[in-house]
Amino acid sequence: MRRLLLVGALVAADQALKLAVSSRLPLGSQLVLWGDALALAPGVNPGASLGILAGSPLLLAAVSLGGAAWVLLRQPSQGRTPFFWPACLVAAGALSNGLDRLRLGGVLDVAALGGRLAFNLADVALLAGALLGVAAAWRSRNESDEAAG
Repeated sequence: MRRLLLVGALVAADQALKLAVSSRLPLGSQLVLWGDALALAPGVNPGASLGILAGSPLLLAAVSLGGAAWVLLRQPSQGRTPFFWPACLVAAGALSNGLDRLRLGGVLDVAALGGRLAFNLADVALLAGALLGVAAAWRSRNESDEAAG
């Protein structure tokens, strides 16, 4: 239950941020926040990262939503696990971007780094979850090696 509440809160935060930015700035416009480094820049990415599979929104939505479900279902429902946060972050990011794909035919990015790298809060959650997952796996492996040896 805790897992679903956290994922729901993260999806709601991402969708609210996307709505707030896109309702105030037209798609394709830019509001500079920090020199050339960071800007609000709403735009719809019809593909995956770097525009891969553009024009396949239903396939990408199915992969996103299916991936979110798979990550959530693979986690134990009871007890503590080092993968709780990584799984929730990855699932929330995939779910929110998948919802965009169903609704808009692509993912709504709201910010840009260096004028090139477009992203949204769901992308940040996906990246953070992936990095935390790798760290948790590495830590679990090291603890197993120490216990065995």
